[in-house]
Amino acid sequence: MKQYAKTKARIFKNQDKNDYLILNYDNQWTKYFLSLKPKSKIYFISHQPLPLNKNGIFFKNNKLYFQENKKIIGDFSIKDFFEKQGRHNLENFMFAALAGNIFGLSLKQIEKGVEMLPQIKFRQEIVYRNKNLMIINDSAATSPEATQAALERFKKENLYLITGGTDKNLKFNNLAKKINQYLPTKHLILLEGSATEKLIKELKKENYSKKYFLLNSLEGCLKQTLSLISRHKKTVILFSPASASFEKFQNEFDRGEKFNQLIIKYFF
Repeated sequence: MKQYAKTKARIFKNQDKNDYLILNYDNQWTKYFLSLKPKSKIYFISHQPLPLNKNGIFFKNNKLYFQENKKIIGDFSIKDFFEKQGRHNLENFMFAALAGNIFGLSLKQIEKGVEMLPQIKFRQEIVYRNKNLMIINDSAATSPEATQAALERFKKENLYLITGGTDKNLKFNNLAKKINQYLPTKHLILLEGSATEKLIKELKKENYSKKYFLLNSLEGCLKQTLSLISRHKKTVILFSPASASFEKFQNEFDRGEKFNQLIIKYFF
């Protein structure tokens, strides 16, 4: 995981004092990034109030607060967005809102923009919905942490998870814990791959039942899931691979398009 963080750090390696770097204050790797002593102006996003000596944006009581030079410079309600889009997409929005504000957008412009935001393709994207069924395409979830965020968003639903793919040297222990916590075993459908093998090993450590389903194609995964659900009970099908895609697809976007094509095939 540290090698992965080192690779990400290259993004700000050549920044200077006239550039800006926005970090997630709540993320465990932020201390590591700061230890590299970036030369840029540093701002933060957070799900809790920031220390007064930190510039950035934070979420509290369904509002976003903008903080700079040790004081709150403005706020607005984000309740509807948070409830509809979930924590992970809220973080994405905070990054975008803070960047926009740094480069001149007023808080009123940002607040107005919330209402017009489209779904982000392949990031917890709702691709089908009827009275009792919602299908989510989260193909851009190429890490266990991204799928954990999706599980947190939909954990209160009657949830079925399609996951698995190609390993890129990441750890799956925390994802296994979340699956064990939130998913009945017959609600887990696995797509074969090197990352899937690692996840299965971690699930064994959690004493998770072996009654999950392991299939070798994405279409097989979807067909299996559809055979399990009740059309008379509200259900969410979440496709969130938690891994890369190279063993079966060109990339995560090709994987996402293939999933959408399957949805069209079976529902339209």
